[in-house]
Amino acid sequence: MEEVLARIPEWSKDERMAALFSRIPPRDVNPTVHDSRVRFWSKTIVAAAQAGVLLGPEDSCKLVFDSRPEALATQFTRKGLSPLGMETVVAAMKSSGTLMAATLYLKRRGGLVGVNSAVTSDEQSVDGAVNMDRVSAFAHASLAFATGTVWRVMTAVIGSFGSIFDEDVEGNQLKDCVVVPAVVEELAARVCNRVRREAVYSTDYLRDVARLSAEENLTRVDTLVMLRCLEVTRKASVLYDSHGNPQFVKFLQRTTDATSNKITKADIGILRIVRTRAAIEKQIGALESRVSELSKSALAAVGEGQKTRALAHLRQKREVAAILDKRTGTLHTLEVILSKIQQAETDVEVLAAYDAGTKTLENILALPGMTLEAVTNTMESLEDALGQQDEIENALMQGNERIAENGDPKFSEELEKQLEDLVASSREEEHTGESQGTMEALIGQLEGLSVVSVGISLPNVDAAESAGNAEGELADASGKELRYVLAGAV
Repeated sequence: MEEVLARIPEWSKDERMAALFSRIPPRDVNPTVHDSRVRFWSKTIVAAAQAGVLLGPEDSCKLVFDSRPEALATQFTRKGLSPLGMETVVAAMKSSGTLMAATLYLKRRGGLVGVNSAVTSDEQSVDGAVNMDRVSAFAHASLAFATGTVWRVMTAVIGSFGSIFDEDVEGNQLKDCVVVPAVVEELAARVCNRVRREAVYSTDYLRDVARLSAEENLTRVDTLVMLRCLEVTRKASVLYDSHGNPQFVKFLQRTTDATSNKITKADIGILRIVRTRAAIEKQIGALESRVSELSKSALAAVGEGQKTRALAHLRQKREVAAILDKRTGTLHTLEVILSKIQQAETDVEVLAAYDAGTKTLENILALPGMTLEAVTNTMESLEDALGQQDEIENALMQGNERIAENGDPKFSEELEKQLEDLVASSREEEHTGESQGTMEALIGQLEGLSVVSVGISLPNVDAAESAGNAEGELADASGKELRYVLAGAV
């Protein structure tokens, strides 16, 4: 409850909560304050119901809770104070349909089948003899041992396994209890979607009420309310025993007509096999634990030197192991039976699909014009049309070629001249690029020249004359060298 209240923004504001905890004025006196406080507490109660934290007639109730003002007020205590005016809030919620008395909800009419209407009265007693069809008879024959007592023992075990509703819940227990229909419908839809999502065969839509209740962690009263919702919303059929206690549920398949989702005698036979398998699996687990315990006890006795007790433990282990083998064989037989039933139902569905496909195909072929002669004529007409289309395309292509060949001569000459200019311009750009590269290489070589590289030898003359002659020879030699370099570069 603390987590639910912590998510309410007003709950942490003392001034606002002080006003909400005070008594609610009559609507004709102050409609604004009345509606505001009723709206707040209605949302708070619905949020707590969705979380399944309101106190109900049984421990851990999720859907059914006590609507007495004092019971509700004590669950919303804040700083030692309880809200006033809960009777006004509950009355308003019932008037709007947000709340509904649990007894009235369980009496709602509608759905696929009602109590004791799925099968006749002599077929409903799950604990007693049930008139079963071939599937159930086959199961009986497969499970009959030489002594003929095993099936009777298992029937007694199965009967107690599923009888979880053995008292009248419409008495004083639910006198002041209510439900939030929206929350019940949400849970029912979630359970139905889970079953549909997990189902592989049609037998997977059949569920034992006791196991379904355990899977969803529902109390006895919650289960009754949820089943009533499943029936009213046409999501499932429920089979009750002669005392009005629900025993089996058959969820509606997505592809099944709601009016044909009644529980049949074949369904009862399958459900009894499923219930038997569950009971045997439970017994096998207990027997395996017993075998392990006896083995440990025998080893402990040997360690203590008590040979007689060790042998006694081993004898018990042998007896339990023999029973375990029988139960394991029985479980295997039941699984084979269920597998055969599932395969048979799949074959029936496949056959129905073949039949529907055949009839559909026959209906299509029976349509006017669907004859061999009509098909032949249509294909010949199609070939003629395609041939005409090819001829038209060829004529268009040939016309375009003639138009291109017989075009304006001046226009063709202009196009040729433009093409020549384009080629010439491209060549000039290539030549310019090569020349630029040559000039760059030449400049690089000239920068590397020096007087020493000319290689001139001067005779022994006077200094001044030698200097003048040297300058002349240097100029002459430099010119030759430059011409040589230029000639080589070109």
